[in-house]
Amino acid sequence: MSVGGDRLRGSVGGDRLRGSVGGDRLRGSVGGDRLRGSVGGDRLRGSVGGDRLRGSAIETARWRVAAAGAALQALPVEARAEAIAAACTRVRAEVQRGALGDALAASSGLSVEGVRWGIESTLSILEPNALAALAAGVTRGPQAPVTVVLAGNVLTACARPLLLPLLAGVPVLAKASSKDDALARALSAALREVDAKVGDACEVLSFAHGDAALDDALVRAALRDDGCVNVYGSDETVAAIEAAARAIDPGARVIGHGHGLGLCYVARDAVSEATAAAVALDVCAYDQRGCLSPHAVYVEGSAGARFAELLHAALGEREAEMPRGAVPQEAAAQQLQWRGVAAAIGQLHATATHAVSYEGDGALRPSPGYRNVAILDCPRGTAELTERAHALGGHLKALGIAGDTDVKHELAALAPYVCPVSEMQSPGLSVELDGLPVMPGVGVG
Repeated sequence: MSVGGDRLRGSVGGDRLRGSVGGDRLRGSVGGDRLRGSVGGDRLRGSVGGDRLRGSAIETARWRVAAAGAALQALPVEARAEAIAAACTRVRAEVQRGALGDALAASSGLSVEGVRWGIESTLSILEPNALAALAAGVTRGPQAPVTVVLAGNVLTACARPLLLPLLAGVPVLAKASSKDDALARALSAALREVDAKVGDACEVLSFAHGDAALDDALVRAALRDDGCVNVYGSDETVAAIEAAARAIDPGARVIGHGHGLGLCYVARDAVSEATAAAVALDVCAYDQRGCLSPHAVYVEGSAGARFAELLHAALGEREAEMPRGAVPQEAAAQQLQWRGVAAAIGQLHATATHAVSYEGDGALRPSPGYRNVAILDCPRGTAELTERAHALGGHLKALGIAGDTDVKHELAALAPYVCPVSEMQSPGLSVELDGLPVMPGVGVG
């Protein structure tokens, strides 16, 4: 297909998808007036040369978003905020109507109810006034596009890396997980529908993990004009992209967001059904697969056994509202082993869809996710928790706390994100996750 103007073809429920490579918006209805682009049918692969993405297509995509940068930057920040908020509203409506919700459930492995919770908790806060306030301190001239390598383990992890640079007037080239790119593409399509000047500055590509040739092409495109790369994913993914970038340019800007986990701390006087219900939400959100998900709950003193019973009941109630999604075979094997060890060394409360182990004041065992969580006594309270948390180093990304103001003050610096229990999976817009700026590679303030 020629880059100069032949039509891009791809099946989206039967109709051909049309779009000029030179900058016209992608067109193709996915069920009437709903979002246009690939949402529930065949994926648009971002190919400019055929069915398989090629390195030249990555260069072309990067050139397109860079060319759209001037028009994006010229928009008032309020207009960019309005466009992003309107796109999020469209996606939220599509999820609630069902078609996109079903597609996201299929691609992410979450239940439809889990998808709806994640979409609402993430996108509902991206409203015009909040976005404009976030961007109020941004003063930036033209900048090379930010290239983002998105993680695939948490459904909504793409939203902020994709949308916040656009808010600052910086174009975005995103590489989505080939296994779960539906939300990234839905957001990109919605942006084009709402405001082409914003939407044209955002492009999503998908290709399989470990394709060295395409990874190299992506990194080379990203580093042009002093561009930077934000990498979300496993430590191995971050290290591979960093190595590729530094081989091209030793001074390359690569901002890594690697593996992480969360913990909860429950003060002695906070052991209650209400606290258990709050922790259950943190565990159930995204099926405990994200870097903010709690792997263990530390309970002050020796009340862990009681809290394990309360959390077991609370997880059962939450299952009725937000069922767990499918468990992949590898994770199922890890879950079986984790539960076996828990039963051998402590007390195990388990159902088909969740497990709570009480293991006294034993060592932390990382959870396999999928709603399997350990309860540990913390006899020396916050001092002991601090020692245990420091052993995790930079891998501790979030700490949920149930306790009074003094407890929260003592633990405020223990992790990049410290919050009350029930809020671990829904950080506010101004939260600096990973201890990095809100807009990595762009800068705020």
